[in-house]
Amino acid sequence: MNKCLNLFGVVFVYFLLGSFSLTTAAPIGRSNSGRDYLAGTQDLGAWSCGLYFMSIDREVELFKSLPNISMKSDKVMGYVGYDIFPWMMAYVIGGSSETRIGWGTVSDSKGEFGVGLLFNILDTEIEDPTFMEDRLRLNGHIQYTKSSATYSDGITDIDWNDFSGSLTLSLVNDLEGDKFFVPSSIALFAGPAFSILQSNEIEQEDEFGFVIGLDVFLNEKVSLEVAYTQFEESAYSFGVNVRF
Repeated sequence: MNKCLNLFGVVFVYFLLGSFSLTTAAPIGRSNSGRDYLAGTQDLGAWSCGLYFMSIDREVELFKSLPNISMKSDKVMGYVGYDIFPWMMAYVIGGSSETRIGWGTVSDSKGEFGVGLLFNILDTEIEDPTFMEDRLRLNGHIQYTKSSATYSDGITDIDWNDFSGSLTLSLVNDLEGDKFFVPSSIALFAGPAFSILQSNEIEQEDEFGFVIGLDVFLNEKVSLEVAYTQFEESAYSFGVNVRF
């Protein structure tokens, strides 16, 4: 009797496993609720990304002997950020940078990478707003990037580290419900900025300046940014930002 029961058990397990092997592609009901997934949409709310183009023209001293040399960089950069706190975002940045320093460097594309922090310091409504003045915002950021260029001999690399940042005050105008404007908000911003180069081959002439620009918030997720920065020379940038 026991032998029959054991045989029946073996046969049952055999057919059970065999049925799994033949039905692995069988449709199984999938949950339609984001809460049931390991990584749902709500888990991406702290993430953001963006892409921007920047052109920087500034004066440097080359090899500690040639002053007032023009250093022009054109960059295409992307970033991915994560909100460590609601008021602070950490991000990594990377892309391609094409730099020419005076007449002595070859203008070729090099990789540029770095990290940064963005601080949302103040957001307050104006009690008696006028045109373009619904809210005031105060933002700050610091960033580190590493870049390089090739000297005219085609062999010598000129490397530098760039520590930069800004503190900007924005005047925000909310346009929701305005039939003449598509964006939900626009903001004018301005404030002090700095860029400090560290290198054995180059030294920046002027490290402090100011930045002024415009943010266009198409909706809560997507915004466009145009900025102009003035040091000894000038820089401008255009970017697209997306928040998940």
